[in-house]
Amino acid sequence: MGKLLDRVLVRTLGGVLLALGNLKLVGLMERDGFLVLPNPIFAPLTNAVVVGLAGVAEIVVGVLALGVRKPVAGGWLLLWLGTSVLAYRAGLALVGYKGPCGCLVGLNRVVPLPTAVQQELADYVVLAMLAASTWVIVRAWLRDRPRVTEASRKRESA
Repeated sequence: MGKLLDRVLVRTLGGVLLALGNLKLVGLMERDGFLVLPNPIFAPLTNAVVVGLAGVAEIVVGVLALGVRKPVAGGWLLLWLGTSVLAYRAGLALVGYKGPCGCLVGLNRVVPLPTAVQQELADYVVLAMLAASTWVIVRAWLRDRPRVTEASRKRESA
């Protein structure tokens, strides 16, 4: 049951990332004001370029998470992407950026939502990635770590 839950978590988040990455790329077709502005962290690049790169990263991680044999490998991918997003968002906070995140660009084509709701959804996706990946990695470590038994202690002391 444990490995099945790990697989379900990794593959579900892989599917979510695949969908969100594709939505980002679809959202790039709309050249609204946000997308043409310079990115606050990677200033020479526009938001469109950064969103496009993020979309591609989400698609790649999503596809890999859907196809990995061992859930722990997908867990590491999700942890990498989740911490990358978290670092980017921390950078936005450090430079005092108050505008929209752009994390769910393209979602408005499917479901028009207020910016605040989109921001909350993006936060929940990052939180889910971090929580699920940590869960899967820690469970794999606990499952695979060497067991110290009384018999092994006696062998070592002899």
